[in-house]
Amino acid sequence: MLSLRVLLAIMLLSIWLQPIVAMELPLWAKAANSYQGTWYPDRQGLDLEWQGKYLFSIGVDSLRYGPLSLNCEIDAREQVDGFVPTLNKLQISWHRERHTITLGTQGIGIGRDYWFTERDVMHPAYQGWMWESTRLHSVDYTFNHSPWQSNLAFGGNQSARAMVNAELEYQTNSHTLGAGIRGSTSDSHWHSPSLIGILKWQHHAPSHDIKADLMAKKVLPHQDKPAREEYAVAGAGVWRFAACWDLLTGAEYQHNEYAPKEFLGLHLALRHQWNAVDIMPIYSWQKLMGESIHSPGLQVNWHFYKECHLGLIYQHHLGPFKESRHALALQADLRFDM
Repeated sequence: MLSLRVLLAIMLLSIWLQPIVAMELPLWAKAANSYQGTWYPDRQGLDLEWQGKYLFSIGVDSLRYGPLSLNCEIDAREQVDGFVPTLNKLQISWHRERHTITLGTQGIGIGRDYWFTERDVMHPAYQGWMWESTRLHSVDYTFNHSPWQSNLAFGGNQSARAMVNAELEYQTNSHTLGAGIRGSTSDSHWHSPSLIGILKWQHHAPSHDIKADLMAKKVLPHQDKPAREEYAVAGAGVWRFAACWDLLTGAEYQHNEYAPKEFLGLHLALRHQWNAVDIMPIYSWQKLMGESIHSPGLQVNWHFYKECHLGLIYQHHLGPFKESRHALALQADLRFDM
């Protein structure tokens, strides 16, 4: 039997939560799956390969209660013995005029939302970061004086130890220009102190959209470990040259101090929108470890409901080392806002 103190605590908690429960929660749910079969005609035995990728997430976007707000996102990815939920983001913020203080945890990185990473669920950077992905538990201070916004975060994680991240952004209706610097006492790869400089730019116009990211990292000498330098750049454009016709271009380059030391990718697509269907011939050229990979193909997407679509992708990959393979993938990308 519950004690009087417990009953009283439950009553007080229910009274305090009543205005929150009465609000409409900005919930959303997302599922993205891909099933891909690959045939290697030049192989003797084991010439068929099957791959699957399954992503699920649910979250709350900017739940406001007075001067406070909540952002939360939980992901579930398939492991060997089932799906493992992960708290991807949890942020509690206090707002006052142009000032915001945030306490929480989130995944951070550099370079995302490029059309050539988002068109294919199987891409390693799909719904994620291209470079320097890590986790940051931090206290943030944001000052917003439109069109300028600045952010300073102090925190860290178990791998990078202490981290500081500073960003400055200028944003208008058509342009976004940002710069930032990230410092950590232990780089997530080299386990030495490092500094990362970041530049990003986006431009939106009725006839085109352009975006680019630039990253340069300096790993400082530490104990018996030498200094190292790494850098990466990516850019993409969507060119609307006629009604229902888009030309999509993209490029990426990365220089690392570990194998593969250099990676270069060029991406091209022609998209035709026919009612709710996108028909898109695609071509990619990649250079990895001195070997070229040519990947022509075709992608068809059916947008059957708001932010939901089904896709069918065929690509013929030639290389590296002159190996040929044919890949056919069926994917679903679904998002529902409640």
